Amino acid sequence: APASVREGQLAVINTTIESTVAQRALVRLLGDGGVLSEQTVELQPGANDVAFEVEVSGTGFQRFRVEVEPERDGRAQNNEASALIQVQGPPRLLLVAAERADAVPLAEALEATNMIAEIVSPDRIPADLAGLSAYEAVVLVNTPARDLPIGAMAALPGYVRDLGKGLLMVGGE
Repeated sequence: APASVREGQLAVINTTIESTVAQRALVRLLGDGGVLSEQTVELQPGANDVAFEVEVSGTGFQRFRVEVEPERDGRAQNNEASALIQVQGPPRLLLVAAERADAVPLAEALEATNMIAEIVSPDRIPADLAGLSAYEAVVLVNTPARDLPIGAMAALPGYVRDLGKGLLMVGGE
C-alpha cells in the first residue's frame, strides 16, 4: 500500500498470495468500517498478485487489512496482512505577495481546485525549514528576492532540494 495519499484519491493496495496448489479463494479488503471489497480469485501454485482500489476519505492514519479464505489451507494463521496509509488533507500553498491584490486571483483559482492558499506579505514568510514544511509549495507573486527575509532566502533551496517541495515565481502583468 502507498505510505500516504491525499483525501479523495484512489489508493491501490497490492497483495501477493502464495499458494502451494491451484485453488479458488475469497480475498477481502477490510477498512475501519468493515468489508470494502472482495474478489473470488483462481490461485495458481506460487505467487499470485491481487490488487484492490479504494477511495480514501478522512485524514490521518487508516488501517487496511486483506483476508484470504482459500478452499484448502493447512495454516490459517498466515491468511491476513495489514497496512497503514496516511491520508493527508488538501495541499496547502503559501502565496507571498507584496501587494495582496496581485495574489487574490491565483488564490481563488487554487481554492477552486480544493487547495488551501494562504497569502502573506514577504516579511511574514517563514524563515526556516520547519515553518516552510507546512506548505506543499511556495509561490512568489510579483515579489523580488530582495524583499524576502535573509532566513527565508537561505531556507528556500533546502525546502525544494531536501524536502521535495515546490517553488514557483510569478511576475509581471
